Amino acid sequence: MPDGKYAYLSNDIDKATGTPIPVRYRNYLKADGSINWPNYNGFSLDVKGRPIMTPAFLKTGDLLDRYGESGGTFTSPIVDRKVIPFNKRGLPYPEDYQNYHQYKVLKDINMENVEKGYHNLSDSRKKELNLLMNRFDFSLVDIATPQKGMIDLVFGSGGGIQIKLGTSVSWYEKLGLIKEIK
Repeated sequence: MPDGKYAYLSNDIDKATGTPIPVRYRNYLKADGSINWPNYNGFSLDVKGRPIMTPAFLKTGDLLDRYGESGGTFTSPIVDRKVIPFNKRGLPYPEDYQNYHQYKVLKDINMENVEKGYHNLSDSRKKELNLLMNRFDFSLVDIATPQKGMIDLVFGSGGGIQIKLGTSVSWYEKLGLIKEIK
């Protein structure tokens, strides 16, 4: 690593680069070498072991950020210009492994705006999104209702807030709901 930190290579492959994904510690890996992702998408759990999530209610002008390309579904809110530190996000990677991105919500994320965005897609994009919804079992309702909650202690960190989008960041961009600003 350029900053002198050590990393272990997992057996998981980065879709963007085709190379193994590094993790900070060997104990973040399963016996087969794949990343040992937490249950329930890393949300904190209640006393019955259920993830504690609430609707995110993303509004026009809200700011979000994430480490990693736009193919992912996890973001964090930026509130009062305060970015959630990397060590509060529950990520297994070295901090400099993935690029940092910020996004601005262009339209309230609700069913009406998701449906408008869907209807404005080209036929080929609609077909592509429909195939993804069938393959990964999500719907326009899921896209319209992102979930927010505290990040559990995973990968040696946590305690920040995460928002689980109903599909990838890139589809929210294609639907005209958000745009990258940094």
